[in-house]
Order: sequence, then structure tokens, then C-alpha cells
Amino acid sequence: MLEQHNINNYFQEFGNKMHTVAILSIIGIFITPLQFIAFIYLLLAIGKIKKANYDLNNPHLRNFRSKFISSLFIRIIGTILWVLLTAFVVFLFILPNFGIMAGEFDPSYPPHFGIPLWSMITAIVVLLVVEIIIILISGILGMTAWDELKRFLEDNREFFPPWTIDDAIEGAENLKTASFLYAIGFLIIPLIIGLIFQIMGYFKVAKLRNINHSYMQTRKESYEYEPREYRTPQHVKTPHKPQEPRQDRYRTIKDQPETEQTSGMNYCYSCGNRLRGNERFCSECGAQLRE
Repeated sequence: MLEQHNINNYFQEFGNKMHTVAILSIIGIFITPLQFIAFIYLLLAIGKIKKANYDLNNPHLRNFRSKFISSLFIRIIGTILWVLLTAFVVFLFILPNFGIMAGEFDPSYPPHFGIPLWSMITAIVVLLVVEIIIILISGILGMTAWDELKRFLEDNREFFPPWTIDDAIEGAENLKTASFLYAIGFLIIPLIIGLIFQIMGYFKVAKLRNINHSYMQTRKESYEYEPREYRTPQHVKTPHKPQEPRQDRYRTIKDQPETEQTSGMNYCYSCGNRLRGNERFCSECGAQLRE
């Protein structure tokens, strides 16, 4: 068990790194090389989550880190494939028609190198389909990753200052939405909207950098993961056991003990009616009194 303010050191550093990622993501729209630096800071931020989870051993944080890294590297593979696919199309179909490869404009001269044109088009289509599948897988993993972080923050809300936790949870939700929009980014417009949600999410998650250690030291609790309890609602009542059927009140004399089969009985064994002493049947309930 670790004191809470020690754990929050990692989350504060995570917030600092995410704030840098948010700023670099905005500038990187205009200066592309900064996107690579933002990627490095993003990995450093995830590293802080890893250190925090050494002590917490929280399944949500563990799933967040593993799924996010998987999503990140699958996206890198998809980006490389997209660059190769674009270069392939440009080299084979666009440059020759502008006279850069052939020396003059000649639509009948793309450099197919003896490969049938239909085979090249088929290869491009296959690569495009693979690219779309990779983007979808990356988006789904990203959505589940940020959802895991959101669930961790919600489960442990009381361990964070109230002025940071709500924004952090909302930021995780924004980044989850951004991952979904990136998954359908081949439609172009969702890609632009996804970028906006991503930057908003980075800034909101970065609010964790505002953790006040003096606030954390006043708390007596320690970080320890406790799973949610799923209890039955109070209004749901346990059904009553069915009552056993009542025994028939009209029993024969054979069902009674021998002591009740005497000739001098004064009361009916079945209904308690007073008897004269010589009846064969009870005048009240009809029970047989004698053979």
C-alpha cells in the first residue's frame, strides 16, 4: 500500500506531459516535424502511468497502457502503408502523365515494367482495403484504451482533487470520441473533427498536472484498487416460498392413532364437535368415527 500523494506525483507528471503533447499537436498542424516530438512526449506520458501502476496494480490502468500502445503502433504501421501506397500510385500513374518520368506528356506510357495494368490496380485496391482495416483496428483499440482510463478515474474519483478530476474524465471521453472519428477518418470530415476532439481531450486530461500536494496530504486514505460492487437493488425482493397445501380436514379413522379409535370418545377428532358417545359419523363434519 502506498501513500496517496506519492502516487499522485506520477499522475501530475502524466498531466504535464499531456499538456506538452496538446501544445505540440496544435503547432504540429503547421510544422509537421513537431508531430514526431509530440509522439515522443506521448510515450513518456504513458510511461508515467506504467510507473504508477507498478504500485497500484490496477486492471484499468494496465489495460489502458497496453491497448493504447497497441493502437499507437498499429496506427504507425497504417501510416507507413499509406505513404507507400500513395508513392506507388504517384510513381506509376501520375508522374509519367506529366512528363516527369517519360520526358513528355504521354498518357499511353505509364512505366508498368511489364506488369499488366489490371494486376497493378488490383494490388492498389488490396492495399487500400488493408489500410482501412488497420485504421479501424487502431481506432477500436484507442477507444477501449481511453475508456479504461475513464473508468479508472471514475472509480477513484475521491482520490483526486475535485477541480481536476471532472475535466480529466471529460478529456478521456473526448479522446475516446477522437479515436472513433479517426477510425472512420477515410471519410475526411471525421478526421478533421477527430483532430479537434483530440486536442480538447489532451488539454482536459492535462488538468491532472494541477494536483495540489497539500490537498492530497490532508487525506488519510491510501491508493488501493477496490472493484465495484454490483448489489441487488433494494426494491427487488426475494420471492416468498410457496405455502404448502393445507391438509384435508376430512380424514378417515384409519388415518388416526389407535387412541382416537375408542368407543367412548366425547369429541370428534376432526372438528372437535361434542359427541354423544355412540355415533358412527360426526354430525358436524361427517368424519367416520367407528368401523
